Amino acid sequence: MANGSQAISEDLQHGVSLIEKMDQHGRKNSERSQTVIRSTEDAIEAVESGKHTLTETKTAIEKKIHMPRDKSKNQQENLRNTPAESRPWPKRFLTLRTKQTCFP
Repeated sequence: MANGSQAISEDLQHGVSLIEKMDQHGRKNSERSQTVIRSTEDAIEAVESGKHTLTETKTAIEKKIHMPRDKSKNQQENLRNTPAESRPWPKRFLTLRTKQTCFP
């Protein structure tokens, strides 16, 4: 199992270095990148110390990474369920903004 956790640790460290390189090249969403880096570094420590299995580590990383998106999705749902007169923008704008469309 030690070889397996070492391989996982190396893969995670490689992921961190790739994210840091992307950050250096001026990628937007640097706050999100930093969250991913912190989560991945935490995962490296957990795997190396034997606290977590790979599945637990992967699940923990996914929860930390996707949490901000889930919150914004809930906020959109709340706005859709709010009466039109109390929304901060017209219903038409909200409808256009939330529809998925394809452009040729």
